[in-house]
Amino acid sequence: MRRQQAMIGCIRLLLLTTSAAALRPLIIFGRPGAGKSTVAERLVAHPDADAYNVDLDACVPQWMRDNFAKGVYPTLAERQAFAADAADHVLTASDGKDACCVVSFSFVKDDLRDSFRELFPYATWALVDGSDALAGERIAQRDGHFYNPPPTRGDEWLFAPVAFEHLVLDATQPIDVNVERLLPLVRRRG
Repeated sequence: MRRQQAMIGCIRLLLLTTSAAALRPLIIFGRPGAGKSTVAERLVAHPDADAYNVDLDACVPQWMRDNFAKGVYPTLAERQAFAADAADHVLTASDGKDACCVVSFSFVKDDLRDSFRELFPYATWALVDGSDALAGERIAQRDGHFYNPPPTRGDEWLFAPVAFEHLVLDATQPIDVNVERLLPLVRRRG
């Protein structure tokens, strides 16, 4: 049984990797509360944009949200399973679309980033960079955010430094300023 499950997992990974390698998403990431989803939503709504948004917050399972609320961070195996499910979600949402796929998610840890960088090697990454204090203020103002209140204990909750090429958007700037910076990446052709 285990061998069969491992074989199914390998086949799934091969199919996922093959399909994902052709996709060139724009990945907007940053601390929870930085404004990623707002930037992504405004970007795809821009009249000159040829893009659609895939917010990976929709993929976070309820048990993980419940654990976040209790201050329990997911294990590496749980994060890896989430990464595979999230990549599946991006591919399903992208099926048959020619527009640019704009993915928004925090990608707090390197292992999640590395998984997506492997699966989507042609992605452009844009960090919405802001302080923990600013992100905490925004989360506190937003009903229903699964980081509300923001966890305060343990290094696992800290946003890992980014060690690969990426664009940097200033979270303190007006949303429209950051949208204009990204618009050339998703501009409607013709």
